[in-house]
Amino acid sequence: MQTEYAKKTLAALWEGLCKLADADKDQLISIDEWINLLRKSKNNNERKWFDEYERFMFKLFDVSCDGTLDVEEYIDGMNVYGVKRSHAKEAFQKFAVDEHGKPLTHVSKEMWSRYFNDLFYSNDKNTPGNHLFGISDL
Repeated sequence: MQTEYAKKTLAALWEGLCKLADADKDQLISIDEWINLLRKSKNNNERKWFDEYERFMFKLFDVSCDGTLDVEEYIDGMNVYGVKRSHAKEAFQKFAVDEHGKPLTHVSKEMWSRYFNDLFYSNDKNTPGNHLFGISDL
């Protein structure tokens, strides 16, 4: 069921992404096209697609459908992308922290949203969101 959801949703996201970003209509998104989309979405012109992408990624990881991510769900999700268990666990420990830097066992939808936005839009090299999809060496 999770796989079927992922396929259907990813296909719809890709179609939406191509409509918004694929300026030369080659069904490929270049780095320049991606950056232009992020600039537009930051200014809320194309926010809907970005928000759908964020929700898709959260739901993809939240296999228990409890509205939170734990370390095992995160590790399993990252493993699909070829990330080693130890690297995924380390990344989770980097971003799953409260405002005082204290480790958390679960990440809520709201925290995921903040981290996701920080990953794409923050200029702060120390934001936990930089590690959302793996350890960042910024």
